[in-house]
Amino acid sequence: CKWEYSAPLDISISEYLPQQGFDEEYTDEAENFIGRLKDETCWLRGIEDCDRDYDIALDFYHEDVMLFHNDKLLPHWNEFADALQLRSYSGDRISFHLTNVELPSAVIDALTPALMGNKINRLYMSRNGFASNTSEGVEFAIKIMKNNRDL
Repeated sequence: CKWEYSAPLDISISEYLPQQGFDEEYTDEAENFIGRLKDETCWLRGIEDCDRDYDIALDFYHEDVMLFHNDKLLPHWNEFADALQLRSYSGDRISFHLTNVELPSAVIDALTPALMGNKINRLYMSRNGFASNTSEGVEFAIKIMKNNRDL
């Protein structure tokens, strides 16, 4: 069975974000972030097991502003979380970096099972926002660390 990326690729971020008042730099970085999310997903789905280190870096690099969540991003997060959860990990050592991104409950719910277990040996999260409250972010990190003996 051949896997295909099913999240819509025509989400028109370059048209949508400027209409919402975001500048060109923010829009460009949002497009880059979505591209990295898709690339990491495809890597997780397409590469056979290998005994190597790998960094998944989903960082949003825009000065003083985080990547705000938009429901158009949710299918991309779900694709990524599914790929991470389904990947075979016979010898991979994977670091997961997530920086400067707003994470609503739906994204946290998708990422939590994918980050638990023996899949990640390093977890780095910095300057992220949590839609409901800060304690949700702390609980998210604690749950992952408690359920992943390789961290």
